[in-house]
Amino acid sequence: MFDKGFQIGNYAFMRLGTYLERKKITPAEFGRLLGLKSRASVLRYISGERKPADDIMAKIKKVTKGAVTADSFYQ
Repeated sequence: MFDKGFQIGNYAFMRLGTYLERKKITPAEFGRLLGLKSRASVLRYISGERKPADDIMAKIKKVTKGAVTADSFYQ
């Protein structure tokens, strides 16, 4: 369903949608973990319609334990 990820050099990156799918976490649940009021923002991050602000990106990296980083939103 989602693009699985990509590799640059020796570094592999996972896209947010792939992470949620593998962990069986809904966008609404993930949004709550980030402190967001709506799942719509998470859906926009997944689709690429919107890039997370720096503070949200830091939370995404922390919640995913580094599996999803800012680089994954710019490839």
